[in-house]
Amino acid sequence: MPGANITARLVQLAGTRTYNGTTTVAAADLAIGNLVAGDDLVLGGSATLASKNVGAQAIPLTYAAPARVQSATGFSAASTSTSFTVTMPAAPTNGNALIAVISTRGSAANQITAVASTGAVWTRAAQSVSTGTTTEIWSAPVGASAGTVVTFTTLTGRCSGVVIEYSGVLASPADQTASASNTGTAAVTGTTGATTQAGELWIGGIGFPNSTPTLGSILNSFTSVANVVTTSTTAANNVKVYALESIVSAIGTASSGGTLSTSVAWSGQITTFKAATTTALTLTGADATNYTLNGATGTVQITAAPLTITASNQSKTYGETVTFGSGSTQFTSTGLQVAETIGTITLASTGGISTAAAGTYPITPSAPTGGTFASANYAIQFTDGTLTVTNPFDSWATAQGLTAANNAPLDDPDFDGIPNLMEFVLRGNPLISTQAVLPALTESSGSWVFTYDRSVASRPPANTQIVEYGNDLTGWTQLTIPLNSATNVTITPQGQTDRVHVILPALGNKAFVRLKVIQ
Repeated sequence: MPGANITARLVQLAGTRTYNGTTTVAAADLAIGNLVAGDDLVLGGSATLASKNVGAQAIPLTYAAPARVQSATGFSAASTSTSFTVTMPAAPTNGNALIAVISTRGSAANQITAVASTGAVWTRAAQSVSTGTTTEIWSAPVGASAGTVVTFTTLTGRCSGVVIEYSGVLASPADQTASASNTGTAAVTGTTGATTQAGELWIGGIGFPNSTPTLGSILNSFTSVANVVTTSTTAANNVKVYALESIVSAIGTASSGGTLSTSVAWSGQITTFKAATTTALTLTGADATNYTLNGATGTVQITAAPLTITASNQSKTYGETVTFGSGSTQFTSTGLQVAETIGTITLASTGGISTAAAGTYPITPSAPTGGTFASANYAIQFTDGTLTVTNPFDSWATAQGLTAANNAPLDDPDFDGIPNLMEFVLRGNPLISTQAVLPALTESSGSWVFTYDRSVASRPPANTQIVEYGNDLTGWTQLTIPLNSATNVTITPQGQTDRVHVILPALGNKAFVRLKVIQ
């Protein structure tokens, strides 16, 4: 199609990645959803997500800050001119935008028939027509090796124009336009509809066919970039144009204008241009120029990262109590991202009670909380730890150097008549023959007193110690020794042993007393 303008295709992005604690998504995790079949296009770099958390996270738009780079003015001096030029101070930069605001002395549309410059393709954004004057806004994206001279072809002899270069602006398509025209001193551009993005450049133009009036009291915080007028010696034969500018960061309706010093016919025009979006993504490949990332958005599905929480192994001696529950730091974890932390977890084990038999019990972890992590970002797997309950007698036997050949409770490796279990209670040495550790029986104030020193490790419930007594060897009365003092039993701690005093009733002239230990 002759004269067709083919614009670059805006890429559509989508992807999936595992939670990693950052808002960065690499190009390798993204796909271009609207790639034309067979095109050679490679996505590189990275993008920033709206949130780091699990779920569908948007790739939001971030806008460049539009900035004016340079400007220049020009006009056609003669009423018979069919063109005029504006020469920029320096060659425009590839990727920037050129915007021209032109007024003519025409009274019909399309008085500017063409705008041309090396390395730029110009299009008319909008125009306004009044009695004896028109105002037009044109724009062009700057390509490679752009020239400094901009040529305007016109149907009207006298014209004046301002050309401005901006960075961070999309030259086309324009977002919103409006126009107005009238005669008087209140010259306005018209008011656009609401703009479609927050970051934009708003360009206004006020033109009139007379060199005498000036435009002041510029409306709505716009800035006058420049004004230019033709040079006929007759004021009413000239045309003057003001180029107005506002750089905004919020969506709104654009309008400007001002007050003319003298009543005159005027034409006003306003066009809004979108700020370019910024991204760390790149496009390469043979067809990269046919695609654009300007304005590209998308969604990335963040999936939960695997996290393993393992309860730490613990041990205790039979008879001790280990309390489990919430608030525990006895665990390890694998899979936390970017130095995130877990505060505490809840642990449970049936082996924590004092009466839990010797053996192993699972320690079950659950309910991680606190720290800097969020559980919703992780697929958590819990691994049990092990609570080992040891028999204090077994630990003692090992410490004494006994082996499987002689470490049974009833074994007596030193042949002193005191089996291992009794040696353990009385804190004897199972490998040295001596009876010095045996209990003593004495009489005091008409009562019998049975005394022995028990090792701290043998305190109940590690085993059961029973004092049996009687007048003969057949009928025994039993008294179980408690952990602490009780009726007729006094327990006196003395370091590594407890002194146990048992007061027995009067047994007559003959008494039999013995200590019995049950494992």
